Amino acid sequence: MFKNYFKTAWRSVSRHKVYSVINICGLALGIASCMIIFLVVKYELGYDGFNKKADRIYRVTLNAIDFNPSVSMAIAPAMRNYFPELEQVSQVWHQSDGLITINNKRYSEKGYMFADEHFPKMFDYEWISGNKNTALSEPNTVVLTETIAKKYFDSKDAMGQVINLDNRFNLKVTGVIKDVPGNTHQPFIFMVSFATVKEDVKGMMNEFMPLRVVILTYLYLNIMTLIACAKECTLLLKQTGVRILPKKQDYLYSLLKIFILISVI
Repeated sequence: MFKNYFKTAWRSVSRHKVYSVINICGLALGIASCMIIFLVVKYELGYDGFNKKADRIYRVTLNAIDFNPSVSMAIAPAMRNYFPELEQVSQVWHQSDGLITINNKRYSEKGYMFADEHFPKMFDYEWISGNKNTALSEPNTVVLTETIAKKYFDSKDAMGQVINLDNRFNLKVTGVIKDVPGNTHQPFIFMVSFATVKEDVKGMMNEFMPLRVVILTYLYLNIMTLIACAKECTLLLKQTGVRILPKKQDYLYSLLKIFILISVI
């Protein structure tokens, strides 16, 4: 039966070649377009979806001239002091570029950051080696992504190796993670412990001030904690926002909504 159907279809195609080619190409184009649209939508909606705890992570955002994700360094310690019930409070300091020196080789890199010891515990990166609980707890330590580790050390084990950053910091490799997914609001090639620059930013950790650098602050909490401290938390964020810019406020945004917010803005 199917053989007869195939013969009939082939005869029809043979008799109307141009018409058949147009129909087949149209069908193929339609299917390909649907697949591409599906993959794009899946990719976009999956932003930061690799974090299993994404629904419990919130980023502090400054509502000033626009919705600015960069906030004062003083907010993170203030949140820890006022709300000890928060499970984790973390901040990262993004850097635009840096010079890496390993032996006699130099690499000009873009897109790394300083991160505190709480950051690896909050985000679900896939660790190849190292301990996420201690990797960034000490000064002068660094966690590399897999591609960067291979770039610097080829087939050698990166753990325990030392790299120099900006001719200033000698950083010991304490961890290697899988490359960060492309669909994340927080791309980076390596993380340096925040403790490395603790003395450099000591003054900024106590002052609520406008910053021209990218400082991101995250809170990890459950919904009951958010409800319990919502009023006090909102009041504190309003106060910190006003202290940075008159009549401005800081807000909390869910990690799952950050990319949507960026897209709309």
